[in-house]
Amino acid sequence: MAVSKNTLNLSRSIEKSKNEVTVLFTDIVDSTKFWDKHGDTAGRLMLDRHNKLLFPVVEAFRGTLIKTIGDSIMASFKNPKDGVEAAIAMQQQLRLARQKDKSFQVHIRIGVHTGQAIVESKDVFGDTVNVAARVESAAGTDEILVSEAAARRLKRKMTDFGLKRKRTFVPKGKRRKLSVWVCDWTAVRNLTDAVRHPRFFPPNKAQRLELVVYAITNLVSGYLIFHDYLRYLLAGSATLSPYLAPPHPMLRWLIIAVATGAILMAIRFLSKISRPPIRLFQFLKGGSIFGVLFIALIWIADAVDLKIQNYWTAPLYQPPHRLIEIVADDVDIFQKPNVTSRKIVGARKNQLYVLKNKVQRKRRTFAKVALTHDSLSQGFIVEQLPPKLGIAPVQQLAHRQLVLRYYHLYAFILGVMGFLYGLWSFRLKPL
Repeated sequence: MAVSKNTLNLSRSIEKSKNEVTVLFTDIVDSTKFWDKHGDTAGRLMLDRHNKLLFPVVEAFRGTLIKTIGDSIMASFKNPKDGVEAAIAMQQQLRLARQKDKSFQVHIRIGVHTGQAIVESKDVFGDTVNVAARVESAAGTDEILVSEAAARRLKRKMTDFGLKRKRTFVPKGKRRKLSVWVCDWTAVRNLTDAVRHPRFFPPNKAQRLELVVYAITNLVSGYLIFHDYLRYLLAGSATLSPYLAPPHPMLRWLIIAVATGAILMAIRFLSKISRPPIRLFQFLKGGSIFGVLFIALIWIADAVDLKIQNYWTAPLYQPPHRLIEIVADDVDIFQKPNVTSRKIVGARKNQLYVLKNKVQRKRRTFAKVALTHDSLSQGFIVEQLPPKLGIAPVQQLAHRQLVLRYYHLYAFILGVMGFLYGLWSFRLKPL
């Protein structure tokens, strides 16, 4: 049968991804009986605690958590030693938890096998995985079985890992017997000291993605609300108005670096606190719903012309100050209404200033603006630069006036209702 070129290329790619890997499987003993006896909620809480105890063990021994399959864990390790030690630490960790809490009686079986497999970024495929699963299913309660292939690759004596006796069995779907070593993990030194259990355990992958979406939505909606509304309200303060423009391009990378550092410090702080920051997550969800509802209703109101003047488009609030916005790059502010006078400062594009009045001098229109709270501190900006040979006139500023209407109030009320719903509805999902 002819093989296509794409299939050949795919086959070569798969062959290149083959590597030796150690695969570990765990399974909770009698979990079905537990769920049947105690119910779904208690069963899910038991599984969540089981995962929070064992996931850090995989990380501590340089393993990769591939997936959870029901109440089973599948993990991979580059070094067989790490895989066997992780299995021992798992059993020791659960024993310690059972000793501290008599009501927590979770017991597992573990199987470890080493062989060639197709190792991809987020999964492992091949017969090695199947054999590892069969080794795990052959183990008993609180037992660790290590295949002969994994045991042979251990660089230290097998007795250092508690491997003292062998047995054989025929795996399901196989014809030949498989030799495995029984690990007496109770005789091995305590390995749980290497495991770091964070007090705040990160949410599961699905909820982490959900929180990222909430954070991005908050940033986008916050920027839009600030750009379209807040900066016009804050521009009434002459002290703040120079800072209500986008930062200078040279400062953007510094701001990004500082923000990244702040986020990393926040993550480090959250990993040390005693309880998950549920309130923060609630505010993230509530804030994202507020932003979406507020902006969506305003966009709809601007797009649809409703003939309800009194209770929809009628003005509700209008700031007393008049504003101008710089619309050109590198605009000069002069001390007097004269381009030959001293330049006080340069204004960047999108900066807002409070307009006091206009002054006409030598066929030029100057905007008199406030620069500080002191009424004597003021400057003058040329409204439009005159045309030059081959250059059209340059408009340097535009007049702005914020008007809040009734539908802005309705959007705010709807957003607050969405915010409260977000606070109420957020739930931390189990691992």
